[in-house]
Amino acid sequence: MKIIDFYWVSKNRFNSEKHYLKFQQFQAEWILDRLNLKETLRGKKVLDLACGNGGYTFELSKYADLVYALDLHISRNFNKSNIIPIEADALDIPIEDNSIDFVFCSSLIEHVTDQNRLVSEINRILVPDGICYLSTIPWYCPLAGHGFKPFHLLGYRLAVKLSKIFYGKDEEKLKTAWCDWGLYPITLKEIKKLARKNNLKILNMTSRWIPLNIAKIPYLNEVFAGHVEFILQIK
Repeated sequence: MKIIDFYWVSKNRFNSEKHYLKFQQFQAEWILDRLNLKETLRGKKVLDLACGNGGYTFELSKYADLVYALDLHISRNFNKSNIIPIEADALDIPIEDNSIDFVFCSSLIEHVTDQNRLVSEINRILVPDGICYLSTIPWYCPLAGHGFKPFHLLGYRLAVKLSKIFYGKDEEKLKTAWCDWGLYPITLKEIKKLARKNNLKILNMTSRWIPLNIAKIPYLNEVFAGHVEFILQIK
């Protein structure tokens, strides 16, 4: 079963860069299959926004004509003719207006200081009727705190203190954790507002790993839906 396979790749993802790459590729394949996005990508220009280790990028490149892999730091040599790496800030994307068919933005919005700017940039670069896959874990879910979970629910100061006690973490602030990027609250309600504000309509909203689509159940979705995916389109 996919869920069992995911448990094992997730459990081992921090063992090495190779393990994390496999973790990302596994998720990308699952996402593209389940949401029927493979045909959507064919012949298209795609942006993998905050590409990380490149696992999503490699999977996207199997179907898209061209994939731009953007991150603050690119350490990987992709060695594929249809992958173009870009070192840049997701809040200031060095890509022309109306030039990207599909934006893949997984687990980024909770790490940027200006979430409206991120969604505005996605709107700017998408072609008319362009599609964006955007996903995150809403702040009030116990899993949303990443390495600080579930202590993030108690506020920044307690989260840092308790994470030091229980996890041995040395970070002084969640907002400056992980070097160049921190962790900032975001809810599903706020994402919906940002989508409307930036002329994006929501085509679909799903829970990534939960069979019951709790993502569509108001209030419960902010706590129990886990990783939530939005399919957005330029109006």
